[in-house]
Amino acid sequence: MRVAPYHGTTAHAICARADPTPLVAAFIPITSISITSISITSKTIEEFIVGALPKKRVSNARQGNRRAHHKVKIPQLTICPNCRQARLSHHACPNCGMYRGRQVFEVGKSRSAE
Repeated sequence: MRVAPYHGTTAHAICARADPTPLVAAFIPITSISITSISITSKTIEEFIVGALPKKRVSNARQGNRRAHHKVKIPQLTICPNCRQARLSHHACPNCGMYRGRQVFEVGKSRSAE
């Protein structure tokens, strides 16, 4: 396995290769990449383009467990003590505009008019 020291503008790749042939495009400065001057095989390019891949397939049960919290939740509704209409918890009542015993906004008045 070969590891190059970090030099700010170099493209890094850590490759474990059986053959000791040098990598052509392993440590070319990013600022000076020119397609016409470099002859790179498609296999060499694929080694650097492919990112992290899973080692094994994710089973249906594991996938379902991961997505278990993606369900749509029922909103927590409470009754407004002022007008007795349903409202969201910890929100001002859209019917009367009250929150925790004080008037937060006037109903029917648009925000752009303020």
